[in-house]
Amino acid sequence: MNKRQLFLNSFLGALGAEKIEWKEVKSEYVKGTVIYDRNKHDETQDFIWRITEFQTPDKNTQTLIDYINKEKLLDIDKLKIHVDKITVPNLNSQEIKESFDSLFSITVNMVDNGIETDIYFIHD
Repeated sequence: MNKRQLFLNSFLGALGAEKIEWKEVKSEYVKGTVIYDRNKHDETQDFIWRITEFQTPDKNTQTLIDYINKEKLLDIDKLKIHVDKITVPNLNSQEIKESFDSLFSITVNMVDNGIETDIYFIHD
């Protein structure tokens, strides 16, 4: 699994994904299907993330999204608490700020019937 897939596991997991089925991994994008409920096959969403391995968010942003996911700090796509109140083990305040800036700039396109229709994102 590459860095993009690892990041998307955490990012989309924080947004409610129980599982991701990987469809296509190319140098310039990653495609897959988010499964929200393993028991209901109609609870899915296709996606494409147009990003290279080199552009994948850094390890601090990965640490931040892992923490958000683990602590269940999202209500759908919005943080439950203010950014200033979140402390992440092993990250200082500047690293947290920079990681939130990076995280809030990330969008992953949803795909319906082959057309990019909406985006996944996280905001405060």
